Amino acid sequence: MKRRSQTRWMGRTGAAGRAGLVAVTVAALAMQGCVTTGVRSTYSDPADACSARREPLIQMVERFNEPIVKGAATGALVGALAGALISHNSGGRVNPVAVAGGAALGGALGAGAGYLEARQQQAKTAEELQAAVDADAREYGSRSNALRNAITTLYDCRRSQIARVADQFRTGVMAGPQARGELERIRQAIAADDELLNKALGTSASRVDEIASARASAGGYASTDAYLGQAASWTPVVEWVDPDAATPMAATTMYARGSVNVRSGPSTGNAVIAGLSQGQQVRVTGRAGKGGSWAQVQTGGQTGYVLASLLADRPVVSAPVQAPAVKEVEAPAAPLTPARAVIVNAPPVAENPAQAMVLEQRQTEGMARSEVARTMEDLEHAMNLVS
Repeated sequence: MKRRSQTRWMGRTGAAGRAGLVAVTVAALAMQGCVTTGVRSTYSDPADACSARREPLIQMVERFNEPIVKGAATGALVGALAGALISHNSGGRVNPVAVAGGAALGGALGAGAGYLEARQQQAKTAEELQAAVDADAREYGSRSNALRNAITTLYDCRRSQIARVADQFRTGVMAGPQARGELERIRQAIAADDELLNKALGTSASRVDEIASARASAGGYASTDAYLGQAASWTPVVEWVDPDAATPMAATTMYARGSVNVRSGPSTGNAVIAGLSQGQQVRVTGRAGKGGSWAQVQTGGQTGYVLASLLADRPVVSAPVQAPAVKEVEAPAAPLTPARAVIVNAPPVAENPAQAMVLEQRQTEGMARSEVARTMEDLEHAMNLVS
């Protein structure tokens, strides 16, 4: 009788039953792929030269979400089946809406399954539990370090794009309207980068916090901060080291080869603050720019920069007529701020894997903020140049 009842139910629902089964499958697959597929399709752009640099961040979001997504997919499948049964019992037909609703609810419950509880179910002893959580901490600390490297690579690429547009504008290859259009396109791409970065940092921080909390609980500590010690409160201080910054040197006297500009910084993108006439004597106090191509000079009571190639170490004989201005031509630049971010305050020594993991995460967050801020400074600098 029971078997006949099952056969009769399947036969009676017919196409509706098959539709319900399809809905169950689709719901489960949708829950499983909603994070990974959505991230990849949203942030992959073959037309963007820096898009390939996003790939590690996309993979990071996928990997950091893996445990949650698997749980959500399982919950979605169970929830969808429950929705199918409920809809059948209430009306004799499988309601796809009820199936989808059950999938969503089941997915939420599956995603909310606690990390610590899952590890406790797998471990046979307290020592096994602590060892398993420590292993996870090492893994996610390594992922955070890799995320930091990926962030640097991506924003380096953006700064190079900005510098290329600025160089082409300075050399006349690109007109102002075109340069502004290119920089606006880069601005939009950076906005997408920032959005992806926030996803990567958010998923990373969530997983790190979860593991640290679990390890503190597994070790019998009163709080996570008590277990993490100094790592809980450490904040990185990030500074930028510019290899092309002015290098002091013994002051020497040089002479202008022609009428040349004195600029506020070592780039033709910087403002002109003074001028030198042919043969004018100037005090050189350092070198700056790529390969020391700019001379840091003192003139008129202020510090400025002159292309070193426009200065001579011997007096220049003035021509009988006014000498024409010497054209400033500098080699194509690296990024407008070819510096690298460094953390100047050393982190505390990690005494356990969870502390090391948290410190890696803190460094990644600090470096990310600095990379974004410096890139936006370069962009605004370039926008002012082409305006």
